Amino acid sequence: MRLCVSILTLLCSVAVSAQVLLTGHINERLLQGRVKQVEEFMARFNGDEDWQGGRMTVSDSIMRTKYLRTLFDHAVFPMKQGIMENKMAEQFISEVIRGNARLDYTDKAWQAEVDCRCVKNDTAFSATLTMRTVKVGDCEYRWEVVGMSDARMDVFSGLRLSPVEHEAGFTALLSMRLPVRVRVVSSVRFVFHTVPNYTFTVERIEKRNSYNTGWLITSLIRNEE
Repeated sequence: MRLCVSILTLLCSVAVSAQVLLTGHINERLLQGRVKQVEEFMARFNGDEDWQGGRMTVSDSIMRTKYLRTLFDHAVFPMKQGIMENKMAEQFISEVIRGNARLDYTDKAWQAEVDCRCVKNDTAFSATLTMRTVKVGDCEYRWEVVGMSDARMDVFSGLRLSPVEHEAGFTALLSMRLPVRVRVVSSVRFVFHTVPNYTFTVERIEKRNSYNTGWLITSLIRNEE
């Protein structure tokens, strides 16, 4: 499901992309390599888009393998001669291609984990909210709070946010008028259970002068069958 991204999201993307400025000029290749939005991560994972935003041929397993490798954080999953040293990661890619695994915004097999710094009754504390996409109409979805790490956050249970809030870092939480105030959204990560027998986490990683930056896979776990 392709969603229209808000102006705020676009401005955030442009601001972050400023890190690839070199000697006063934009390095367009670095901008192309950067995974600027979660939606873009999904499109590249699915083999729907190349770096230029054009269509890819999903049946081209060689090209899709290449693109899937670029979606891993190479600081965690280093490359050697074009292949990832982590054998499990290479096996994961093979299984994604063999099963034509796809990520979908409307799928229930992924969730957002939002780390917040909060205040209640003048007491500061940290907590994590778990959110999933839920269908609320024929073609309408929202993000809904389905869990929290601290019972003091139960006032957020069932709270629904804009369907594109993930691209804005869930900053709408900062404006909620509730007994608990979210002062800072410190980090956001997305956990996917889409590929059979695997769980992987995607986070935004910032690197200077690197193609391997933006929304990347930072953790991969093989689940027991």
